[in-house]
Amino acid sequence: MIGAGLVRALHSGPAMRRILPARARLWLLGLILVAPLATVECVYRYALTRLPELPPSPTQGLTPSARQRVTWWRDFSPDTERVQPVWSWTVVQGLLRVALSPPSLGEGLMPEGFEHARDAADRWLRVLKARDSVRYRGLERVALAIWLTRHWDEVDWRVAAIESRWHASSVRRGVPVFLARSWTQLPVEDLALLMALGQLSWRVDPWCEREQLHAVRDALLWTLHDREGLDEPALATALRAPLFLTVRPIDWGTCGQPALTRVLESRVTTPLPE
Repeated sequence: MIGAGLVRALHSGPAMRRILPARARLWLLGLILVAPLATVECVYRYALTRLPELPPSPTQGLTPSARQRVTWWRDFSPDTERVQPVWSWTVVQGLLRVALSPPSLGEGLMPEGFEHARDAADRWLRVLKARDSVRYRGLERVALAIWLTRHWDEVDWRVAAIESRWHASSVRRGVPVFLARSWTQLPVEDLALLMALGQLSWRVDPWCEREQLHAVRDALLWTLHDREGLDEPALATALRAPLFLTVRPIDWGTCGQPALTRVLESRVTTPLPE
């Protein structure tokens, strides 16, 4: 608001026009417009210098078979994990829009996919904290998220999404719960199962709602087939495959019963993955 007032003064104030020649007015106008952008960029670069290391590309070292799984994931859900690069002017524009908009609308004014960048930044900062025992602030988190939007491409974001989904859906307290293999080793039907686990409500118990989980997985396989990611024989084989879930952990209890009140029961009859 102050900057806008100064701009109007430069153009409309007779006294200002008499005091400053045209070239000086243009210089001052440029300074008013550039100063916020330069400030944001300087703060961004300063925050990055506080990090001992920046994250590597998620695609670094991926095998051809792992890249095939990234392609399958893209075809399962091609409209996800879109991340818009964030520049200094994007930040300034976003802050102004949030400041001038009602609080209820502010959440939708951030750049597209920025929440994915913040999540990826959080995961990397946790890695650094575990390694160096240093606690990083929100400034470093935002700066790293911005850096990621500028340097990771679409494939990087898809790999990061798969890794995040695998960890969130498959690991509890560091121990594999649902899928006992890394996502890079999952066959197509189990990769569809991984996405299905993420699409179901967190209230759905995978061991107790197997029919619902099976239906979502099969719908994803048909989607992949329709997008020419699976031929007919491969689709038929994947649809016949059982749901490969690990044995239900003891602290999950049994279906319809509270956790930590029953011993482990062999309700899951599908075999463990090799």
